Amino acid sequence: MVVVPRRRLLTLWAVSTFVFITIYLSSDYLRSLWYNKVWPVVHEPALWVLGFTRYNFKPTPAEVQCFDGTVERHNAPGLTAHIPRVVHFVWGPKGEGAFNLLLYIAIRSALLTLQPDEVRVHYTNIDRDNEWFKLVEPNITLVHHDPKSYLGPFLDLDPESWGMAHMADVLRLTVLLEHGGIYLDADAFALRPFDKLLGGARDVIMGHEGGVRMGLTNAVILAKAGAPFLKRWLEMYQSFDKTLWNEHSVKLPRRLEDQYPNELCALSPTAFYWPMWTEGSVDWLHKPLNPDETAEVEETLRRNDGALFDDQLVLHAWSQPSRRYTHRLTPEIMRKENTRFNMVLRRFL
Repeated sequence: MVVVPRRRLLTLWAVSTFVFITIYLSSDYLRSLWYNKVWPVVHEPALWVLGFTRYNFKPTPAEVQCFDGTVERHNAPGLTAHIPRVVHFVWGPKGEGAFNLLLYIAIRSALLTLQPDEVRVHYTNIDRDNEWFKLVEPNITLVHHDPKSYLGPFLDLDPESWGMAHMADVLRLTVLLEHGGIYLDADAFALRPFDKLLGGARDVIMGHEGGVRMGLTNAVILAKAGAPFLKRWLEMYQSFDKTLWNEHSVKLPRRLEDQYPNELCALSPTAFYWPMWTEGSVDWLHKPLNPDETAEVEETLRRNDGALFDDQLVLHAWSQPSRRYTHRLTPEIMRKENTRFNMVLRRFL
């Protein structure tokens, strides 16, 4: 691997930023050229320089206290002492609602690892003849939702024009605000128990995204019903802009964390969201391993109770950027081919 000097990378980032601004003040052609030709080349080293994808960090003292349950207790009045041991998935806000292999594994991982009182799948459409659905149907509770109901407060924003992910963002907050529990994305796999997190020292628990903690991602949320943080977050969807992909799902909760630090416990990036979603990170997770690498991963998983990192609780697959790998996966392939992704998840097949 070619190592590019840090100073050169910083210069590259500065020049790229200048070019980006210039393009936005110029023609559609240049804007297209930037997105299709330039940005794919420069963004990965730039994110590394900024520390977003660089694994050179350690959990902060506050993150450690959240992780091990020793953080000072701050709770809103009238809430339960503990976070409910109920797992929530959201599926099929749009489309036919056919389960896939990753959702099957995600549900299996939640059942086996978290030992929940209940697993609820919140859906609008669902394919009951789907093979993966039939395998988990006896172990889940189906909860139907009409989008007109949970999107009702936002009708003036034309929510039916939103993408499926943004509709699901609102539904997960609505469900947690009413019932509390553990929300997991359909590509989030529980690797180790959450027992210490469920003690409820804080009313909401999330994980930082990126080595420099630039966001709080909503793919994994633990919360009590009625948590003020969730209520405030959901109400701020009144300013939702569907053209800003992660503004309300990642950046907004990070800002709210700064404003209301006692309402939330934020974990280290490795707890829920490492490796990251960039091309190099996804490649690292899915590339075929040689025998020496396989042995090293086996030892890591043994040492970390099935995780790739010592404080990892969840493996998040980042389904969109990883689709070039995951679309071809079957249980047989995952048992046969040694990649970090396959080796971590085999036990749930």
